Amino acid sequence: MKKLFLWTAAVMMGIILLGSCEDDNDVKSKLPVFSDIVFDTDVLRAGETVTATAVQSQKGKLLDRTEYTWKNNDTTVVRNLIYGQKGSDGNPSWTFVVPSNVRTLNLTFTGRYNLSGQPVNQNGSQSIPSGSVVYQMASLVGYVTITKSVRIE
Repeated sequence: MKKLFLWTAAVMMGIILLGSCEDDNDVKSKLPVFSDIVFDTDVLRAGETVTATAVQSQKGKLLDRTEYTWKNNDTTVVRNLIYGQKGSDGNPSWTFVVPSNVRTLNLTFTGRYNLSGQPVNQNGSQSIPSGSVVYQMASLVGYVTITKSVRIE
């Protein structure tokens, strides 16, 4: 009887241990993946109002407080939101007036995401048309920085 009890206890412990080894992807925070910054017009002209949109090809996961910073040659705008709330995990956009004192628009988007889960190593970079995207992940926060240069007509 004692052997049966020990054998049953050992089997139960094995089941518990194997059950706890399942994939932890459901608690991992992931940054959104961006494919480009696009404009609502094909040609940028000095003094005109345009909207720039950072296009997510993959949504983020388990992200909380978020800060978006947009910069062009002469303006900076910061927006705070909670990623994942209704309407807040869509593609970030910014409407601004194209500077008239330069021939090239240098645009930078930075997303600072507070993580709600365990970080996934997403450090790296990728090229986009006329720019790049850089991903940096730390233990409590992740950053996405997109830079793009566009000729002004």
